[in-house]
Amino acid sequence: MDILNNPIHELEFSVRVYNALSQEKIETIGDLVTFTEQELLRLPNFGRLSLKEVNRALAGIGLKLTSQKDKKYKEDNPEKTVDLKSLVLSLKQDIKARDNKIIELQNRISQLTDNVIYVQKQRDQALQVNDNLFKLMNKMMEKGI
Repeated sequence: MDILNNPIHELEFSVRVYNALSQEKIETIGDLVTFTEQELLRLPNFGRLSLKEVNRALAGIGLKLTSQKDKKYKEDNPEKTVDLKSLVLSLKQDIKARDNKIIELQNRISQLTDNVIYVQKQRDQALQVNDNLFKLMNKMMEKGI
C-alpha cells in the first residue's frame, strides 16, 4: 500500500492541526509532504507548535516536508523533476508484471515436476517389465526352451 495515498487523519494530529490542514484541502499524506514549512506556517491557525507536530508525525513514518530548496529547483527545472505519483504507479505496474511472471513460472515448474514424476513412473514400470522379462528368460533357459 502506498503511504502517500493514506489520509492525514491516520497521523492522529490534534484537532487544531487537522482542521487547519483540512481547510486547505490537504487530505492525504502525499498532499502534505508537497508543502514547505513556510507554506504551512502561512495557513490560518497554524503556528510553530502545529509545525512541530506535523514534522514529528512525518518523521515517525520516515517522511518530511518539502524543503524550500527542492521546491525552488522543481519550479526552475520542471523538465527535470519526476512526478512521484507517476513513478509510483509505474513501479506498481512493474511489480505486478513481475508477480504475474513469477506465478507463470511457478505454474510451469509445477507442470514440469508433474511431467518428471510421470516419466519416472513410466521408467519404473519399464524397468519392472524388463526385470520380469529377464526372469522369464532365465526360467526358459533353465528349462531349455
